[in-house]
Amino acid sequence: MTNIPQYLTDAPLAGEVVGTDFAGWSDDLKAEFHIHSHDGHVGSRLLSQDRRVRVWEIRLHPGQRFHAHRHVLDYFWTAVTGGRSRQHTADGTTREVTYTAGETRHYDFAPGEFLLHDIENIGADDLIFTTVEHVTSSNPPLRLDEPHNSPSPTERTDMSTPIAADDGQQYSTAPPFIFMATNTVRDGMLDEERRRARDWAAFIRTHEPRLLAFHEYLSEDGTEVDYIQIHPDAASFEHHLGVIATAQESYRGTLEATTAIRIYGQPTERILAALRESTGPEVPITILPLHLGGFR
Repeated sequence: MTNIPQYLTDAPLAGEVVGTDFAGWSDDLKAEFHIHSHDGHVGSRLLSQDRRVRVWEIRLHPGQRFHAHRHVLDYFWTAVTGGRSRQHTADGTTREVTYTAGETRHYDFAPGEFLLHDIENIGADDLIFTTVEHVTSSNPPLRLDEPHNSPSPTERTDMSTPIAADDGQQYSTAPPFIFMATNTVRDGMLDEERRRARDWAAFIRTHEPRLLAFHEYLSEDGTEVDYIQIHPDAASFEHHLGVIATAQESYRGTLEATTAIRIYGQPTERILAALRESTGPEVPITILPLHLGGFR
């Protein structure tokens, strides 16, 4: 776990400190902060970007949480709605924060400085933020196509697709990362799987606010189901792997085996290794890495 320098102690972090020295942190939470230690996705949705700014949205239903992410660019956030959150920062501190609609805070980072934290909605209503990053800052922007690495800017290969806006500006959006898996339904467990599917979808929605779509389809003869997941990027699917690692027994009682996997987009080595460990080497994994066009 990263030790946070003194400058963060003086940063204008909001809220009341309710825990220190990683008190109450689970092993999974600590592992997530390690995995996402250089994740530049500072919002659940990138609304637009150009050479000057990145504009993000975070939208959390009550009980939802957005994973750890790293701020290195000067930025500000505005609370679109009022509410309450719980945040963990990489120095082991836990804070609880109350917001009013329109509240805004600004952050500046000198070379080498950063903020690594998460955010969970602990209020009764949806919590929505707009975050604006200044691309020209003391630190180079983190890559959004490989958020868990921290290469130099010269190593970047922009994998996004530019889209021209009506005003002539160029915005970019990366193609989604799509995962499909076919599983066999255990004998006599079809009715239980029908019931479980609803609860499973609700669980995934609560724990994965960045996920764009999650569906389960049943074959006509009732022997197979297909899971279809649409993620904004491979990092979102890596987060999914961490989420289901704590809840695998919820589907193993009704689904017997994975028989095929299809991936649209470029998976990371961590994704492939996790899938191989879970399914075994005999299950075919078909990868279509190149996106030719589309919209969402």
